[in-house]
Order: sequence, then structure tokens, then C-alpha cells
Amino acid sequence: RGEGRGSVGLGWRGPAWSDLRRSLFRRSRRCYPRPVRVLVVEDDPILGPAIAAMLSHGGITAHVIDDAEIALDLCRLLAFDLLLVDMHLRGMSGAQMLRVLRRAGVRIPAILMSGASDDEIAAAAAASAVYTEQGERIEGANMWIAKPIGAVSLLEAIEELLARRPTMPP
Repeated sequence: RGEGRGSVGLGWRGPAWSDLRRSLFRRSRRCYPRPVRVLVVEDDPILGPAIAAMLSHGGITAHVIDDAEIALDLCRLLAFDLLLVDMHLRGMSGAQMLRVLRRAGVRIPAILMSGASDDEIAAAAAASAVYTEQGERIEGANMWIAKPIGAVSLLEAIEELLARRPTMPP
């Protein structure tokens, strides 16, 4: 089941930020033979680059795209470790995008982001799940996070989700 996580609003600096950043770097070097790559699907022209900057400060390579259709193609063609998907995109919701990916067999962990109420985000995250022919439930969004997003909260959510994955090949 997807999990919620709210913003803690600690900003980009301070002891908690430094500890988390060191922890993420240690985990990245220990578990992943290459840098962590995140696709940020956000149609807000200010927020997308701001999230990418937060991730960059945490040692994560972020690619920002503002179109769900292009994001679908990128996810099928390139290797990303995690998706950060806005719930409200032009043309297709974030939950719809995740359902399309899961039906296509793409199992990249995903965090659904929104400025909506916690109940609304949780419902959208649950609705993004798909079922296989054998009846197995596959999560669309593995976690959700409320906007505004604090850097520490975002990196903690990413670290938690990546820690659940087995070691990835180079």
C-alpha cells in the first residue's frame, strides 16, 4: 500500500539536512554502483526545477519533464531509479500516468506529489494501482507526498523507497 508523508519544512540547510545528505551518499555508494537517477514529472515551471535543485543538493541526478506522454516514453526507454510525479498534469493525471506505466510492465518506484488534501492524494495513489491477469496488485504510486515539499522530507522519502529495492545493476 502507498504511504503518505508530509512536508517538514526544514528548508535546505541545518544539521538534519547534513545528516540526511551524508546518509544518502553512504547508501548510494554502498547499494548502487551508479548515481541515483530520478525523473521528476511536474508541469509547474518553477516547482520542477526547484525539486531538481533539492535533489541535486542531495547527490541525486534529476531530470525534469513537464509532459506525461513524453515521461511515459522516457520511462520505457531510459533507466530511472525513481519517479516523482505530480498528481495534476496537463492532459493526464499522475495516477493515470502511473497506471499506464504499470500496465506496460514498468516497475520503477514512484512517489505521487500534490498540493491537495491528504485524503485526496491517498485516494489517487490507491487508484493508480493495477492488477495482473493472475490478480496480483501492483502499486502505481508506492508513496505520496504533500506539497509544499521540504528538502529533508523529500530526501527521506526517496531514501526510504530506494532502501526497499534490491541492489541495482550498473
